[in-house]
Amino acid sequence: MNNNQYTNPYPPGYNAQPGFNFNQQNDFQNPPQGGYDAYTKPMHPPPPVPEYGVAPDQFGQPGQANIKYNKTPKFRDLWAAILFLAFFGLFVVLAVLFISAMPSGSSKPTSVSSTFLTSKNYITLGSVIVVSFVISILYLFLCKAFPYGIIVCSFWFSVLFFLATGIYYIFAKIYFAGALLILFSLLYAFSWRGWKRAIPFTKLILQNVLQVITKFPSTIVLTIFWSILAIAFNTLWVVTLTSAPNYMEKYQTCTTKTDSNGNTYRSCSNTNLVLTYVFLAFIYFWTIQVIFNVLHTAICGLFATYYFFDGTPEGYPTKHPLLASLGRASTYSFGSICFGSLIVAIIQTIRAILNYIRHSDDNNIITSILIVCADCILSCIEALVEYFNKYAYIEIAIYGKPFMQAAKDTWHLIKERGIEALINDSLINNVILMGSFMTGVICALLTYILARVINTSLASNSSYLVGFTFVGFIFGASVFTTINGVVQSGASATFVCLAEDPYAIARNKPELFSQIAEHYPDVVRGIHY
Repeated sequence: MNNNQYTNPYPPGYNAQPGFNFNQQNDFQNPPQGGYDAYTKPMHPPPPVPEYGVAPDQFGQPGQANIKYNKTPKFRDLWAAILFLAFFGLFVVLAVLFISAMPSGSSKPTSVSSTFLTSKNYITLGSVIVVSFVISILYLFLCKAFPYGIIVCSFWFSVLFFLATGIYYIFAKIYFAGALLILFSLLYAFSWRGWKRAIPFTKLILQNVLQVITKFPSTIVLTIFWSILAIAFNTLWVVTLTSAPNYMEKYQTCTTKTDSNGNTYRSCSNTNLVLTYVFLAFIYFWTIQVIFNVLHTAICGLFATYYFFDGTPEGYPTKHPLLASLGRASTYSFGSICFGSLIVAIIQTIRAILNYIRHSDDNNIITSILIVCADCILSCIEALVEYFNKYAYIEIAIYGKPFMQAAKDTWHLIKERGIEALINDSLINNVILMGSFMTGVICALLTYILARVINTSLASNSSYLVGFTFVGFIFGASVFTTINGVVQSGASATFVCLAEDPYAIARNKPELFSQIAEHYPDVVRGIHY
């Protein structure tokens, strides 16, 4: 794996914005009217780049190589990586202490576990996972064959989904949430004409993404492996959490108190256990964010490599572009990913603490209202930060920027292309939502049938059967969403590449560029830094 080559995400012969260790250049040209054929190269060289190990060449002949290599790639935001590894190391130490302190054979199987945790049910869930995987792959091919129809159907499916959910909430007497969902679904439906104009562009993006996935099926393999990694961490975390009280019991302090009626009672508190719970919640949020953001960054790096290098005479700068991108996300850019993930983890931890306080018995109505308002505000902030970070990680994947610089450039990107990005993401997310729901329903039906056929003891209890069927739905939808998350990352990465350098695809794939320019001409106007 040649990381030195991969640090320049542009094809030979193109003096584009600087890559891995510095910002993009400031000299984007507005495209002339009439298409890419009228475009002429700049009349002056780009600004000097001090961080490169060698000085960049001047503009050469068309099609000739002007490769600028970064001989000394730098670790970005190293402090965040060290801090994360230190916190994760502390979690591992606590896990070893807590789990080793659990008395062996102290727990007896409950009626629920003896009903659910059987070999027949394992066979059922294994079958559900296999079926959901097959459906996920078939859905990708279906999207590739009929992208426009899938996007249109998924739009109206989303309208019906939110409308049905809102009606359900009304019947469940959750009136405020139900009314909001119904209002949102109606407004979404009435905006169809505006959304329809963006579908041809999203169709081209979706086709391009699926073409990359077909060419690099290793993206699916990496996603599955990363999901197994996340499941392993979740399992370790749950076992650590449940074994914490047994180990921390020695730090409990109890006092005898008297209530207003003169009755004595014993009051116990364990500050160390509470702090341990807070730490475990924080490290869970941070680690899960890091795991999936590394995956997102690696996949985006692959799509950027495809965008800038596919179709060039020199070909790809490395034999395994996905492994090269994963290596960069796991090393040089790991600190930047930890930095961005830390922000979200802090917000999520604060929300978890607020929700714990809200559900305690000591709150009055005023306190509960204030906590709900604070949680609502933090929820909105969390959603905005996660959306913002998604594009910041794309900047990191393409250029290897530190997080703060990536955030600054992402803010500029959102100001120039925010509406287009939101529309593109929404239409792509609709496609994933429809596929996820359909896969979940099919897997739930399969779970129900298999449970009645091969496990009569489970089928005889309607409550357990419904619960097990719901587990099948969750398994199916989760597998589908995990695999097709590649589509979401790839679509966003392709959009950023188009926004920052639309003329790379004009040279490498002129037919695709002309289609994009025809359906969505604003996209081919490069953003200005």
